[in-house]
Amino acid sequence: LDDEPRLCQEGFAQYLHLGYSLAPTTILEAVEQLPHGYLATWKSASLVIRRYSDLAEIANHGSQHKLSFKDCLDALDHSLSQSLKRHHNADVPIGIVLSGGVDSSLLACKSSEVAPTPFPCFTMDFKQTEFSEAHEAARLANLIGTEHTVFNLHEESFFAQWKALAWQTDAPIFDNSFPATSELYRQVQKHVKVALSGAAGDELFLGYEKYR
Repeated sequence: LDDEPRLCQEGFAQYLHLGYSLAPTTILEAVEQLPHGYLATWKSASLVIRRYSDLAEIANHGSQHKLSFKDCLDALDHSLSQSLKRHHNADVPIGIVLSGGVDSSLLACKSSEVAPTPFPCFTMDFKQTEFSEAHEAARLANLIGTEHTVFNLHEESFFAQWKALAWQTDAPIFDNSFPATSELYRQVQKHVKVALSGAAGDELFLGYEKYR
């Protein structure tokens, strides 16, 4: 790169329109990103890029097996249980970031099945009630009988982190919730060393109306 990176007009336009730049484009010229499902390995002065996952192949594989809806649910239940069991075999405290949504609630419920006691849960609350899901999280935590800690995000800490966090991201993030997420994990690390979350699960479990 030159000393003064140049803005890629195409990538920047995509970012403003979509909230992200389409691979391989980025907002900077001469900088490219890997497409989804690919990884890169640098070894012996050589860069090797290969595909490790193909959604179309996964869908085709599933259609060939003709699984029933119940079979799919059973397979999902087994996979989640096995994953949580593996995480439970740790030598450090484990917790769950609980938003009260479908995905994190599912993790919390399954943890109560695979562990002697459910993993402790942690939630970020906001003064603006339209953004707060703390009530739903508290109900779920009470239902499964787990320890539940709620943190409160204040405007001062929200804006204080914004500039610093912008330099810690690989690319600009079109999501104003990431300072809150960063503050949540900063608080959680005072209690546990590993925190499981349902991040990226909304598309799979249809956590919001836009995915349904």
